[in-house]
Amino acid sequence: MTTYIPSLTLPTSVFQHTATSVLLPIALGTAIGYSTKPDTTVKTYLALKQPPLHPPPWLFGPVWTVLYGVMGYAAHRVASAGLSSLSPATVAATQHSLTVYTIQLGLNLAWMPLFFGARRPVEATADLVALLGLNGWLAYTKKVQ
Repeated sequence: MTTYIPSLTLPTSVFQHTATSVLLPIALGTAIGYSTKPDTTVKTYLALKQPPLHPPPWLFGPVWTVLYGVMGYAAHRVASAGLSSLSPATVAATQHSLTVYTIQLGLNLAWMPLFFGARRPVEATADLVALLGLNGWLAYTKKVQ
């Protein structure tokens, strides 16, 4: 089971308001996207060896906006249902899942600056491995509960 770590978890008030829960990851993702110099990012992306049928660079912004919004909405739904439960076990599991969500959001947001901004593909790969492991752990703990 994961541990609820208040210092690593977004405040409960973020999750309790739909708009805040949805817009916060979108705003963070947008800020990070623009902070990594989009023109340079596109050039770097196009310079990579691409598989056939690779997506065009302009598609990433809209797709990630939707993905971050859906992640935020899902976190809102989990918090709304779980934190208002009368079962202490459900509240604890919800708090744990919100800690995992916050950590995975941080890892998710860190990838682009690592890969495109700092040009550190090894560290960006380690970030992806950690993100994959965290999501696998979340799936496993959900199965066990």
